[in-house]
Amino acid sequence: MHPYITSLIVGAVISSLLAGALLVHQRSTWRESSVSGLILVCGVFWSVCQIMWNTTSDPALAIYYMRLSSLGWVMVAPLALQLGVSALDIPHSRIWRALPWAYAVSAAIVVIDWTTPWCHAYAIPTSWGFTYVFGTGFYFQVIWLTSLTLPAIWMGLRGFRDSSPAERSQSAVIGVALLVPLTLGLLTDGLFPMTGVEFPPLGSISIGFLGLASAYTRHRFGYSVLVPTMFAEEILHTLPGGVALIRMDGRIRSSNESLVKLLGIESSALFNRSVDEILSAPLETLIAEGRNLECEATNHAGERIPVALNASLLRDKIGTPIGVVLVMHDQREVKSLRNRLLLSGRLAAVGELAAGVAHEINNPLAYVRSNLSLLTRHWSELRNSREADTGNTRVDRDPAKIAELLDEGDDLLSESLEGVDRASAIVQDIKGF
Repeated sequence: MHPYITSLIVGAVISSLLAGALLVHQRSTWRESSVSGLILVCGVFWSVCQIMWNTTSDPALAIYYMRLSSLGWVMVAPLALQLGVSALDIPHSRIWRALPWAYAVSAAIVVIDWTTPWCHAYAIPTSWGFTYVFGTGFYFQVIWLTSLTLPAIWMGLRGFRDSSPAERSQSAVIGVALLVPLTLGLLTDGLFPMTGVEFPPLGSISIGFLGLASAYTRHRFGYSVLVPTMFAEEILHTLPGGVALIRMDGRIRSSNESLVKLLGIESSALFNRSVDEILSAPLETLIAEGRNLECEATNHAGERIPVALNASLLRDKIGTPIGVVLVMHDQREVKSLRNRLLLSGRLAAVGELAAGVAHEINNPLAYVRSNLSLLTRHWSELRNSREADTGNTRVDRDPAKIAELLDEGDDLLSESLEGVDRASAIVQDIKGF
């Protein structure tokens, strides 16, 4: 077996393993995971087609597999564009709206390659198998591939320009991993066949650099920007509190179901949204506090919801901050409970006030009643004495005793009036309060 065929097989196996590892994370809310995995799948399909046309002895079958391989390498272009635009800070840009057209044009190019000789005209034998002679349509394929891949690399680098140093270095590695297959593909699969230089095509093998770059960044930094599933999603979705992963520039990169329910905003609408648009407290304050902080969050209807927040810096394996983990708890029930407790406290204070008022009024009323009872007894004695005089009945009257009763009555009346005044003053004070 020719060493080139062996390298194609090894490259296809490695790319298959890396693609499987990436596609395992396709349930993530981050789109880069599944897109980068599909790029590797395209590379595997391209490599398999190359293996088939280089191991056959029939030129007609070889040109069939050459044309079939366009499904792999042509579709890399729109996938690379989607991978690059996913890193942009504006999730609903014009490029997003143009992506379906990019996929449609790529699919049309594939169909044209399959059904006509405009791109791959015929196959010619070489020392390692077969190479092809392409038609005028092949130039359009190359231009299309380049026009989508180069902007994808530029947008990927631009999307992480304000991120942490770790993410910027990772984006550079991923950019190179996309640039390598583009360069090698243009040279070995395009320029060399066009100029008659016999050299084995390396475009399909070089696509594996994307998977290797993802594996390297994950090993180097503890995670990869292409596979940012640092949370166990099943655990996150069961947490009662809202959890969000925020980039250092303040944009939300991931959120769990509880946060979506709390804010009433879909996770797709939260993606890449600035946290300052939702919270009344800036992100810098949350990080600086380092403890629970109460503020307000704005839901989809514009309602201000009281929440308790806790923010923690997320660092990579080498200690560089790469984001912020924000935990948010709904405080509406707590606030309602506080209001009820405050009302209960006020009612308890009113009860204590009423008890004190009753005690203060009861004291003067007690001795006013006692004085009135004594005055009633003295009045009865004076009345009996007067009735005896008017009836011409001789009564032993003691003038000193009568004077004593009258003096004591004056004191009792004075004290009673004072008690009534005290009770009246207390009532007036309560009325004024």
